[in-house]
Amino acid sequence: MGGRGTAYWVGVSKRLKKMGSAQDAKYFQDLKSYMSMNYGIRVADELQNSDFQSVKAAAQGLEDIVKEFPQAAGLFHELNGDEHRDRAYASASFYGKVQLNPDKYTSRDVVEQSYKSDVASKWHPTGTTADSIPVHEAGHILERALIDKNLGHQPMWSQATAWNKHGEATRVIGEACKVLKRTPAGKGLKNNDFVAQVSRYARENRSETLAECVADYHANRENAAPLSREVWKILRRELG
Repeated sequence: MGGRGTAYWVGVSKRLKKMGSAQDAKYFQDLKSYMSMNYGIRVADELQNSDFQSVKAAAQGLEDIVKEFPQAAGLFHELNGDEHRDRAYASASFYGKVQLNPDKYTSRDVVEQSYKSDVASKWHPTGTTADSIPVHEAGHILERALIDKNLGHQPMWSQATAWNKHGEATRVIGEACKVLKRTPAGKGLKNNDFVAQVSRYARENRSETLAECVADYHANRENAAPLSREVWKILRRELG
């Protein structure tokens, strides 16, 4: 119990019973316990040093995605603050970890203003916010879930290769584009044209395309880019 008294943990237990979502957490320990008990997701202790509202929003984003895609739930393992690359807000690992950059998450204003600037430059989808960052990373874990579902019978090195080569993301994006090309609005367009409608970052590779589509649809729903809406349908069919 980390040296804390019984009264402390009784208080935590009472607050947890009143929580309906990660956003209801008032304290870091409540958030940590809630995510562990309900989803098996570990919230790392080092995140106590990051902006709590941002960490809470990140946990809420993961909760949203796990609820939408229950077949992927078992592959979300951890939310931590281990991402230290200069430009990255966050990252996702093959092993189910969503990693926030503590240098970006020093305060709510810092991450919000930085991300707002990125949206203005079309780097990230219009209508998304800083709260979309962990949802984007959750999109990568959804790709991992597709690998687990479709290639889980293969050796782990083969699954890791599929992750590194964006195989499942490429398949999903290709399928979504085929559907869109049959629509009046999509006639004559190429795959990369649909990708460009999502964001500039979506053009990096097909894994980033898929993750940006997830963030776009989560934030904008039916106002999201056509590709984002179609990708979400496929993910719901395969992992919902």
